[in-house]
Amino acid sequence: MAKVIITIEDTENGLFEIGIEGLTSEKKPSPAILVGHAVTSMLRKRQKSIHENFVGQILDACQD
Repeated sequence: MAKVIITIEDTENGLFEIGIEGLTSEKKPSPAILVGHAVTSMLRKRQKSIHENFVGQILDACQD
């Protein structure tokens, strides 16, 4: 039986970090592992988008 734990933690500067436990290439693919990879991919893309937006706001503020 596979177990995947995904934690999302706020950071001090208004962003977030993602922690993943249980996703290893050594384990046989199972529904939990497959869904864990899919969710992790989606969260990483969203995290990147939010971080890029945040940096863009900082750069815009510096130009004013």
